[in-house]
Amino acid sequence: MARRNLPEPENDADVAVEEPEEEAEGEQEAPDEEERRKDKEEDFDDEMEDDELGEGGGDPRIHRIGEVVQLHDPQDRAGGTPGDIAARLQTPGTTAASRLSWSSGYTDPDWEQPRRPVQDIIKLLGKVEYIGGYRRPAEVFRDWIDLVECTLHMLPQHVLYARLHGTLMPPDEEPEQVKAVFARVMKIYGEHWKEVSPLFNQAYDILTKVAQGIPTDLLGALYMGLEIGNVRMGQFFTPTSITSTMADMLLPDVEADVIGFMAEAIDAWEGKATYELMGMRWGKEHPETTRYIWEKNLDPLYYTTRRLKILEPCSGAGGMLISAIAATPPWIVNLQLAEYYAVDLDPLCAQMTRVQLLLYGANGYALLCQLPMAAPDDELPTFEQLEHRYQQIASYAQCGNSLATDWVLRDDGVWDLVHWSESPAGKARMAQRAAEQATEQAQAAVMKEQQKAVAKVKQVKDRAKAKGQELLFDIELPAVEEREALAVDAKHANGNGYTNGNGHAVPGAAGDWDSFVENANAAKGTPAAAAGAAVAAAVVVQLAEELTQETLF
Repeated sequence: MARRNLPEPENDADVAVEEPEEEAEGEQEAPDEEERRKDKEEDFDDEMEDDELGEGGGDPRIHRIGEVVQLHDPQDRAGGTPGDIAARLQTPGTTAASRLSWSSGYTDPDWEQPRRPVQDIIKLLGKVEYIGGYRRPAEVFRDWIDLVECTLHMLPQHVLYARLHGTLMPPDEEPEQVKAVFARVMKIYGEHWKEVSPLFNQAYDILTKVAQGIPTDLLGALYMGLEIGNVRMGQFFTPTSITSTMADMLLPDVEADVIGFMAEAIDAWEGKATYELMGMRWGKEHPETTRYIWEKNLDPLYYTTRRLKILEPCSGAGGMLISAIAATPPWIVNLQLAEYYAVDLDPLCAQMTRVQLLLYGANGYALLCQLPMAAPDDELPTFEQLEHRYQQIASYAQCGNSLATDWVLRDDGVWDLVHWSESPAGKARMAQRAAEQATEQAQAAVMKEQQKAVAKVKQVKDRAKAKGQELLFDIELPAVEEREALAVDAKHANGNGYTNGNGHAVPGAAGDWDSFVENANAAKGTPAAAAGAAVAAAVVVQLAEELTQETLF
């Protein structure tokens, strides 16, 4: 945002602005940068030791208890304003002592942690509300977030432009979408833009300074402190103490998991034979060797290494993902060996998550910012390549309904959030479900026909029984699985279908044929048999019309 070359803001007593220390009289030679960094690291270690012994230290915010560091704000007077409460809820209270060195600010001799960042930014944005014609807090906050995202968007391209031309990129050479955002915001504030812009710049500086320390959900605290959340949507951002605990429980050893992914890539690599001949071993049990081999052969192994994927389906401002980043060694985040995905129904929440992921260099943004500085002159990327890569990184945080959508990676490497039915997984599941429904309908049709056959047989048996002809229709349909076996027997039978290949009777749906013939001969010639012959013939004719032998038996 400073690219607009606007005048510096005027001093205001209501805004907590850190004044630079007065320079001592006489010129002093600046110490070597490496010596200053080393001195600060030594001082930091001394302070940590003093805190552990209860003797205090140079940083009043840090108190070490064993391997745990307690963080507190000595200027926090337990205020009851929404900003004070949000600042306490969204600020990490404790962290592992080993993680302090992961933050670049704690080893940077020029970095100082802002004391009350949430309250200071709220005051700055409050002044913008007044200057901008009493705009609502939510509107001012959205304006500022839009400008912050555009600034982070253009940072890699400004670095490349500065390397090539020795100056920042002129605004008229920026992408159209960036120019449109600045034009919209500048039009809103009109003639007051020169007063508003420095306030937005100060808030941006505080935000970026905080990002150099322990990962903190600062935008979430601002969102809750400004009381612009949507109560109807149940927006209440989870306190950092809870998100940090969840991250520690779900990601107990991120580094070991990533080392395992590296080892898998090495195992599948053709060039591993050289290291096997040297007797080198890799895997989770040998993390240093694994990293050495992987980094020595970065070009073939980087793209074949699996990533640790972390998804927050209801991200808010990204507090869960920020705690996951805090639990991950920086080299894993910077190399994009862990990827962070976010979805939220609120577009502003999705945007806040995207901004904070950029601030902590996630999903390849750290590499993107380093590329224009570190690449050789003959391998410098183009502005189009930087723009496309940013679009890929920004697509990791989307606005949508995580219950009805799915992630789809386009051919150009940009993620899309599409309706579940349009995704490959959704289409495959719908096809599978259609096949299952067709099978269920076929089974239901077969069952219905079987029930009809049973009903018809029962009706015929009841009529025959009433006329004394139940012997002919003493039929019991076997179970389905037995019926299939009978059908197989019928195919292999000879003669009338009720004898096997040796001519012996086989019990079928009509019972034992020999017993039937014996009983019929015994009744032959009796008056009852003569009287029932005509009736039986009529029944058989009717039965033949209604049922085939296959259906009956």
